[in-house]
Amino acid sequence: MPAGTTESAWTEHTTSLDEATDTDGTAGTTALWYWRITADRPDPGDWALLAETERARAARMRGARAAAEYVSCRAAVRRLLAGILGGEPADVPLGRRPCPGCGSPEHGPPAVLRPDGPRLSISHSGGLGMLAVSPTAVGVDVEALRDVHVAELADAALTPAERQTVLAAPEPGRTRSFLRCWTRKEAVLKAVGIGITASLTALETAPERPGPVEVTTDLTDQGRVTWRVTDVPVPHGWVASLAVPATAGEGVTVRAAR
Repeated sequence: MPAGTTESAWTEHTTSLDEATDTDGTAGTTALWYWRITADRPDPGDWALLAETERARAARMRGARAAAEYVSCRAAVRRLLAGILGGEPADVPLGRRPCPGCGSPEHGPPAVLRPDGPRLSISHSGGLGMLAVSPTAVGVDVEALRDVHVAELADAALTPAERQTVLAAPEPGRTRSFLRCWTRKEAVLKAVGIGITASLTALETAPERPGPVEVTTDLTDQGRVTWRVTDVPVPHGWVASLAVPATAGEGVTVRAAR
Protein backbone atom coordinates (compact mmCIF):
# COMPACT_ATOMS: atom_id res chain seq x y z
CA MET A 1 0.00 0.00 0.00
CA PRO A 2 1.43 3.38 -0.95
CA ALA A 3 2.52 5.59 1.90
CA GLY A 4 0.16 8.44 2.52
CA THR A 5 -3.01 6.42 1.88
CA THR A 6 -5.32 4.96 4.48
CA GLU A 7 -6.49 1.39 4.98
CA SER A 8 -9.93 2.31 3.62
CA ALA A 9 -8.55 4.05 0.52
CA TRP A 10 -7.14 0.93 -1.15
CA THR A 11 -8.94 -2.41 -1.21
CA GLU A 12 -7.21 -5.34 -2.93
CA HIS A 13 -8.86 -8.44 -4.40
CA THR A 14 -8.22 -11.19 -6.92
CA THR A 15 -10.76 -11.74 -9.68
CA SER A 16 -11.28 -13.34 -13.08
CA LEU A 17 -11.15 -11.31 -16.28
CA ASP A 18 -14.79 -12.35 -16.77
CA GLU A 19 -15.96 -11.41 -13.25
CA ALA A 20 -15.98 -7.64 -12.95
CA THR A 21 -19.64 -7.01 -12.18
CA ASP A 22 -19.24 -6.21 -8.49
CA THR A 23 -16.76 -3.35 -8.95
CA ASP A 24 -17.77 -1.09 -11.79
CA GLY A 25 -16.49 2.36 -10.87
CA THR A 26 -19.98 3.86 -10.83
CA ALA A 27 -20.62 4.13 -7.09
CA GLY A 28 -18.08 6.85 -6.34
CA THR A 29 -15.17 4.41 -6.31
CA THR A 30 -12.44 3.97 -8.90
CA ALA A 31 -11.85 0.34 -9.87
CA LEU A 32 -8.42 -0.73 -11.04
CA TRP A 33 -7.36 -4.09 -12.48
CA TYR A 34 -3.92 -5.41 -13.42
CA TRP A 35 -2.97 -8.70 -15.05
CA ARG A 36 0.08 -10.46 -16.46
CA ILE A 37 0.56 -10.76 -20.23
CA THR A 38 2.64 -13.76 -21.33
CA ALA A 39 1.78 -14.26 -25.02
CA ASP A 40 4.62 -14.08 -27.54
CA ARG A 41 2.26 -13.91 -30.51
CA PRO A 42 -1.31 -12.62 -30.84
CA ASP A 43 -3.78 -15.23 -29.66
CA PRO A 44 -6.53 -15.98 -32.24
CA GLY A 45 -9.20 -15.90 -29.53
CA ASP A 46 -8.02 -12.46 -28.39
CA TRP A 47 -7.72 -11.24 -31.98
CA ALA A 48 -11.34 -12.18 -32.65
CA LEU A 49 -12.55 -9.83 -29.89
CA LEU A 50 -10.91 -6.72 -31.31
CA ALA A 51 -12.49 -4.04 -33.50
CA GLU A 52 -11.08 -3.45 -36.98
CA THR A 53 -9.31 -0.28 -35.84
CA GLU A 54 -7.56 -2.22 -33.07
CA ARG A 55 -6.53 -5.00 -35.46
CA ALA A 56 -5.14 -2.43 -37.88
CA ARG A 57 -3.07 -0.85 -35.11
CA ALA A 58 -1.73 -4.24 -34.04
CA ALA A 59 -0.79 -5.06 -37.64
CA ARG A 60 1.30 -1.87 -37.86
CA MET A 61 3.38 -2.75 -34.80
CA ARG A 62 6.97 -3.86 -35.17
CA GLY A 63 7.53 -7.29 -33.71
CA ALA A 64 5.18 -10.10 -32.73
CA ARG A 65 5.79 -9.58 -29.01
CA ALA A 66 4.65 -5.95 -29.07
CA ALA A 67 1.58 -6.86 -31.11
CA ALA A 68 0.79 -9.77 -28.78
CA GLU A 69 0.93 -7.53 -25.71
CA TYR A 70 -1.36 -4.96 -27.31
CA VAL A 71 -3.86 -7.56 -28.55
CA SER A 72 -3.87 -9.40 -25.21
CA CYS A 73 -4.37 -6.14 -23.32
CA ARG A 74 -7.27 -4.96 -25.46
CA ALA A 75 -8.96 -8.36 -25.27
CA ALA A 76 -8.60 -8.37 -21.47
CA VAL A 77 -10.10 -4.88 -21.30
CA ARG A 78 -13.08 -6.04 -23.37
CA ARG A 79 -13.61 -9.07 -21.11
CA LEU A 80 -13.53 -6.91 -17.99
CA LEU A 81 -15.88 -4.33 -19.47
CA ALA A 82 -18.27 -7.05 -20.61
CA GLY A 83 -18.45 -8.22 -16.99
CA ILE A 84 -19.34 -4.69 -15.93
CA LEU A 85 -21.69 -3.71 -18.73
CA GLY A 86 -23.18 -7.09 -19.60
CA GLY A 87 -23.11 -8.73 -23.00
CA GLU A 88 -20.25 -10.29 -24.92
CA PRO A 89 -16.66 -8.95 -24.98
CA ALA A 90 -16.68 -8.55 -28.77
CA ASP A 91 -19.78 -6.34 -28.49
CA VAL A 92 -18.37 -3.86 -25.97
CA PRO A 93 -18.72 -0.40 -27.59
CA LEU A 94 -15.09 0.53 -26.97
CA GLY A 95 -13.81 3.59 -28.81
CA ARG A 96 -12.50 7.08 -28.06
CA ARG A 97 -13.84 10.34 -26.75
CA PRO A 98 -12.89 13.42 -28.79
CA CYS A 99 -9.56 14.90 -27.73
CA PRO A 100 -10.31 17.80 -25.32
CA GLY A 101 -7.30 19.63 -26.70
CA CYS A 102 -8.07 19.65 -30.44
CA GLY A 103 -11.42 17.92 -30.78
CA SER A 104 -10.09 15.06 -32.92
CA PRO A 105 -11.80 11.67 -32.44
CA GLU A 106 -8.64 9.91 -33.61
CA HIS A 107 -6.51 10.30 -30.48
CA GLY A 108 -8.86 11.10 -27.62
CA PRO A 109 -9.03 8.99 -24.43
CA PRO A 110 -10.51 5.47 -24.58
CA ALA A 111 -14.22 5.36 -23.85
CA VAL A 112 -17.30 3.18 -23.65
CA LEU A 113 -19.36 4.70 -26.46
CA ARG A 114 -22.70 5.02 -24.75
CA PRO A 115 -24.19 7.97 -22.85
CA ASP A 116 -23.96 6.38 -19.39
CA GLY A 117 -20.58 4.77 -19.92
CA PRO A 118 -17.92 5.08 -17.19
CA ARG A 119 -14.58 6.80 -17.74
CA LEU A 120 -11.65 4.56 -18.68
CA SER A 121 -7.89 4.52 -18.81
CA ILE A 122 -5.73 1.70 -20.20
CA SER A 123 -2.01 1.00 -19.94
CA HIS A 124 0.42 -1.85 -20.53
CA SER A 125 4.18 -2.27 -20.32
CA GLY A 126 6.61 -5.16 -20.21
CA GLY A 127 4.03 -7.88 -19.64
CA LEU A 128 1.61 -6.11 -17.29
CA GLY A 129 -1.75 -4.68 -18.38
CA MET A 130 -3.95 -2.26 -16.43
CA LEU A 131 -7.48 -0.89 -16.68
CA ALA A 132 -8.98 1.90 -14.57
CA VAL A 133 -12.76 2.45 -14.51
CA SER A 134 -14.19 5.48 -12.74
CA PRO A 135 -17.25 7.73 -12.56
CA THR A 136 -14.83 10.68 -12.99
CA ALA A 137 -11.96 11.50 -15.32
CA VAL A 138 -9.16 9.00 -14.69
CA GLY A 139 -5.68 8.20 -15.91
CA VAL A 140 -3.45 5.21 -15.22
CA ASP A 141 0.06 4.46 -16.42
CA VAL A 142 2.40 1.53 -15.80
CA GLU A 143 6.05 1.17 -16.76
CA ALA A 144 8.27 -1.88 -16.45
CA LEU A 145 11.49 -1.36 -14.52
CA ARG A 146 14.26 -1.57 -17.13
CA ASP A 147 17.46 0.15 -18.20
CA VAL A 148 16.59 3.80 -18.77
CA HIS A 149 19.06 6.48 -19.87
CA VAL A 150 17.84 8.82 -17.16
CA ALA A 151 20.50 11.51 -17.60
CA GLU A 152 19.73 11.76 -21.33
CA LEU A 153 15.98 12.03 -20.79
CA ALA A 154 15.99 14.29 -17.74
CA ASP A 155 16.00 17.67 -19.52
CA ALA A 156 13.05 16.77 -21.74
CA ALA A 157 10.95 15.00 -19.11
CA LEU A 158 11.69 16.56 -15.71
CA THR A 159 11.34 19.92 -14.02
CA PRO A 160 14.44 21.44 -12.37
CA ALA A 161 13.25 20.26 -8.93
CA GLU A 162 12.57 16.76 -10.26
CA ARG A 163 15.99 16.58 -11.94
CA GLN A 164 17.67 17.48 -8.67
CA THR A 165 15.83 14.70 -6.82
CA VAL A 166 16.13 12.03 -9.50
CA LEU A 167 19.75 12.58 -10.55
CA ALA A 168 20.92 12.69 -6.93
CA ALA A 169 19.66 9.14 -6.33
CA PRO A 170 22.04 6.19 -6.88
CA GLU A 171 20.90 3.27 -9.02
CA PRO A 172 18.59 1.40 -8.95
CA GLY A 173 16.69 4.10 -7.07
CA ARG A 174 17.40 6.66 -9.80
CA THR A 175 15.50 4.69 -12.45
CA ARG A 176 12.58 3.98 -10.12
CA SER A 177 12.41 7.67 -9.18
CA PHE A 178 12.45 8.69 -12.85
CA LEU A 179 9.69 6.20 -13.69
CA ARG A 180 7.66 7.46 -10.74
CA CYS A 181 7.83 10.93 -12.31
CA TRP A 182 7.05 9.55 -15.76
CA THR A 183 4.02 7.48 -14.72
CA ARG A 184 2.63 10.30 -12.61
CA LYS A 185 2.90 12.72 -15.54
CA GLU A 186 1.42 10.31 -18.06
CA ALA A 187 -1.42 9.34 -15.70
CA VAL A 188 -2.33 13.03 -15.32
CA LEU A 189 -2.17 13.69 -19.06
CA LYS A 190 -4.35 10.64 -19.71
CA ALA A 191 -6.84 11.90 -17.14
CA VAL A 192 -6.87 15.30 -18.89
CA GLY A 193 -7.50 13.34 -22.10
CA ILE A 194 -4.64 14.59 -24.25
CA GLY A 195 -1.85 12.10 -23.53
CA ILE A 196 1.78 13.10 -24.07
CA THR A 197 1.13 16.02 -26.38
CA ALA A 198 1.97 18.63 -23.73
CA SER A 199 5.42 19.34 -22.35
CA LEU A 200 6.25 16.95 -19.55
CA THR A 201 8.31 19.67 -17.89
CA ALA A 202 5.09 21.61 -17.24
CA LEU A 203 4.04 19.08 -14.59
CA GLU A 204 5.59 19.00 -11.12
CA THR A 205 5.20 15.55 -9.52
CA ALA A 206 7.33 15.65 -6.33
CA PRO A 207 9.10 12.27 -6.76
CA GLU A 208 10.61 12.52 -3.28
CA ARG A 209 7.10 11.98 -1.88
CA PRO A 210 5.50 8.51 -1.98
CA GLY A 211 2.09 10.00 -2.61
CA PRO A 212 -0.64 10.83 -2.96
CA VAL A 213 0.51 14.14 -4.44
CA GLU A 214 -1.42 16.95 -6.11
CA VAL A 215 -0.56 17.98 -9.68
CA THR A 216 -2.18 21.03 -11.27
CA THR A 217 -2.79 21.43 -15.00
CA ASP A 218 -4.05 24.24 -17.24
CA LEU A 219 -3.81 22.53 -20.62
CA THR A 220 -7.28 22.67 -22.20
CA ASP A 221 -10.39 24.82 -22.14
CA GLN A 222 -11.30 22.96 -18.94
CA GLY A 223 -9.06 25.51 -17.25
CA ARG A 224 -7.03 24.91 -14.11
CA VAL A 225 -7.58 21.44 -12.63
CA THR A 226 -5.89 19.79 -9.65
CA TRP A 227 -5.36 16.04 -9.78
CA ARG A 228 -4.69 13.61 -6.96
CA VAL A 229 -1.97 11.22 -8.11
CA THR A 230 -1.28 8.00 -6.22
CA ASP A 231 1.32 5.27 -6.57
CA VAL A 232 -0.45 2.00 -7.41
CA PRO A 233 0.55 -1.22 -5.58
CA VAL A 234 1.59 -3.47 -8.48
CA PRO A 235 3.90 -6.51 -8.63
CA HIS A 236 7.65 -6.12 -8.21
CA GLY A 237 9.23 -5.08 -11.49
CA TRP A 238 6.74 -2.35 -12.42
CA VAL A 239 5.92 1.21 -11.39
CA ALA A 240 2.38 2.56 -11.80
CA SER A 241 0.40 5.71 -11.01
CA LEU A 242 -3.28 6.65 -10.94
CA ALA A 243 -4.69 10.16 -11.39
CA VAL A 244 -8.21 11.36 -10.57
CA PRO A 245 -9.56 14.85 -9.85
CA ALA A 246 -8.61 16.06 -6.38
CA THR A 247 -12.32 16.45 -5.66
CA ALA A 248 -13.08 12.77 -6.42
CA GLY A 249 -13.70 10.16 -3.75
CA GLU A 250 -10.59 8.54 -2.36
CA GLY A 251 -11.75 4.92 -2.52
CA VAL A 252 -9.85 2.72 -4.97
CA THR A 253 -10.42 -0.99 -5.45
CA VAL A 254 -7.37 -2.78 -6.87
CA ARG A 255 -7.84 -6.23 -8.35
CA ALA A 256 -5.29 -8.70 -9.68
CA ALA A 257 -7.15 -10.23 -12.64
CA ARG A 258 -6.43 -13.74 -13.87
